[in-house]
Amino acid sequence: MDLVLPVINNTGFSVSGVVIDSVYGTPIDKGVVIIRKGTHTPTLLKQNPLASDSSVYAGFVRSDGSYNINVEDSTYYFVQGYSDYFLPTYFNSQNSASIFWQNADSVFVNQTITNKNLYLERDSSYGGGGAYGNISLPFLDAEQFDGITVFAKSLSNNQLYSYNFGKDDGRFYISNLPYGSYQLVAQKVDFPNATSSTFTISPQNQTSIN
Repeated sequence: MDLVLPVINNTGFSVSGVVIDSVYGTPIDKGVVIIRKGTHTPTLLKQNPLASDSSVYAGFVRSDGSYNINVEDSTYYFVQGYSDYFLPTYFNSQNSASIFWQNADSVFVNQTITNKNLYLERDSSYGGGGAYGNISLPFLDAEQFDGITVFAKSLSNNQLYSYNFGKDDGRFYISNLPYGSYQLVAQKVDFPNATSSTFTISPQNQTSIN
């Protein structure tokens, strides 16, 4: 099981900031920050979003909540933070928890960019329910399932309770759902959000399929 790591040239282009709990305003001491190329144009989607550059950079969150990631190209990027017990969140200049890319602000990186703080919203999942399903794309390239996140949205309060990622064959599983009615929301940068039919998690129906 050999791993071949690509070299990131030291161009002097980097992004740094702090990952913060959006409720308490305190730094989150562990996690990962992902940086993907992209420009914030939610009202003008690309004609062929799958043709965009898929370069991705990543770095760990330090114990003081800070992160610093080097990139190779000077261009626009989306910055997204992940941590246990929180929903993945994009950078937003309003210092709000931007779970969907349409509410994010892309960052132009042409030097050392600082103070791009990420405010993560808590994932309050606590139940034993789950949902299985498949993602469909209008293209037959399995690699394009990369970067798709599926959220479970409660229909009673519009709260997002859990999330997971699509596998390379389009399958996914959402766990830790409390009892209630839900709709799944899938997102990928440059695509409009996709939603599922509604379903209910109950003592009699703890797992929803298809």
